[in-house]
Amino acid sequence: MLAPRHTPARWAWGAAIGAVSLLGIASSSALGGGGTCVVWDDFNNGTFAPTWLTGPTAGSVVYLGEAAGKAQFGGTQNLTFGMSMAYAWSDGWLVDMTTDWAVQADWHCLPPAPDAIIGVNWSEVGIAFGLMMEGIPEQSYMHRGLTISAHRALLYDDVNGWQHFNGEGINFWMNGTFGSPVSWFERIWTTNTVYIWYDASAGVIFYDDLPPGVGAWPAYAAGVDQWSAATSALIAFGGYSFGAVPAFSSTSLTADNGCMLYGRLVGPRAGACVVDGQCFDTVVESCAGEFTLGAGCCDCQWDADCSTELSASDLEVLINAWGVCPGCREDVDGSGVVDVRDVLLVLEHWDDC
Repeated sequence: MLAPRHTPARWAWGAAIGAVSLLGIASSSALGGGGTCVVWDDFNNGTFAPTWLTGPTAGSVVYLGEAAGKAQFGGTQNLTFGMSMAYAWSDGWLVDMTTDWAVQADWHCLPPAPDAIIGVNWSEVGIAFGLMMEGIPEQSYMHRGLTISAHRALLYDDVNGWQHFNGEGINFWMNGTFGSPVSWFERIWTTNTVYIWYDASAGVIFYDDLPPGVGAWPAYAAGVDQWSAATSALIAFGGYSFGAVPAFSSTSLTADNGCMLYGRLVGPRAGACVVDGQCFDTVVESCAGEFTLGAGCCDCQWDADCSTELSASDLEVLINAWGVCPGCREDVDGSGVVDVRDVLLVLEHWDDC
């Protein structure tokens, strides 16, 4: 995460964009053997912490709560054309933008339609998924990233004049402002499961109502890697209102069952757990198994630094961990001590990783 170099300007979750909602997290779903090491959120534990960092923007009329096993957004009447928003950022972990990942969530979007235009050519209320590659989450400031949202809006149509519109779309953010929507079309649903996935080799974010590889034509946003060179990104979800929006109840915008289908998590709270001898990236509160905070998942037992290859750095991490070290990654022979036997095993398997 890089600090913005420009004057902060709060970013709107979906102003003038529309789109799909999504949130959440979960490690690999292919655990096998009845393992329960998954990262997800069914919003049934009575608190967003420690998985989510939540809050409103300054002066926001939108609020976030957890009730009936759902994350719920409500709001009082918005009398200005300023953006009002409440958000939930992933706290202490990020998605690895150097590898493929996919997330899904159930969500509901049925707020009241905006009833007037004040100072701008649209008004809008909705729920959104955010990917922040650079910015300040505590201020909900998006320096570089994207948002995908579902909304109800009052927009101007050249043929029909002012029209109410249930929309969806995706929007990029740079230097605190949003660009033209990549996708913009009318949604026909109120409640759905939505999928968002990332192709690291192409630098493309996809989204659809069907899982990755199932839909024949997923809507997509190309060129994520053109917007930032960041190798990791925070994900979030939020509710927002912009313009003349009536008050709405907390059941009008809801999210549930956020889950990562596959991908890697990084950051101070990302770690790994072992289920049936297999290693899965995860976060601490989700793991029912052997957990090592900060550990990565390595395919090769002898790769002490989890770099996917053996090199002098593996020997260096062994030396730095020398001595009693039960359960640590550097103890490649599992003896509970990092010693000369571990060094010899790494050298013996030098070409095996």
